[in-house]
Amino acid sequence: MNVVCRTCRAVMSLPGTALGNKARCPRCSTKFVVEHKDVQDAASLQASAEAPGLPTSLVAPAPVPSAPRMPSARAARARVPEGDVFAPERRALDRGVVGGVMVMVIAAVWFIVGMSAGRIFLKPPILFLIGLFAAISSIGRPKRRAAGRRPRR
Repeated sequence: MNVVCRTCRAVMSLPGTALGNKARCPRCSTKFVVEHKDVQDAASLQASAEAPGLPTSLVAPAPVPSAPRMPSARAARARVPEGDVFAPERRALDRGVVGGVMVMVIAAVWFIVGMSAGRIFLKPPILFLIGLFAAISSIGRPKRRAAGRRPRR
């Protein structure tokens, strides 16, 4: 069977089992799925070969726009619209929470290292409380958007 490339209009000869499978054009290397509309019969090929002096773009039939493809079931399940009301809310960690936890970890390490050296530092417990306050106070605070960014819809 003869198949016409949708991009460069080159005619290829493919076996009959190629219908519904992927093919690649030898001229422009475009990959496409062979469909019934791409198959060209022998009579139209002879008519295009017998038309002297006419460019092949005038002889070849005009391309027909393909119907939109339906996504596979797996892709449809995996993709959730961003504006969906019932979609789970995606929240990143807040900077205040991360910063507060990091300050608490640093204070705890400082205090433990000081204790193992036989010294008691007074600043690590204060620093730990400051980190705890920062983490707790930023949990309920609404997240600030960067300047110039619009919310997603």
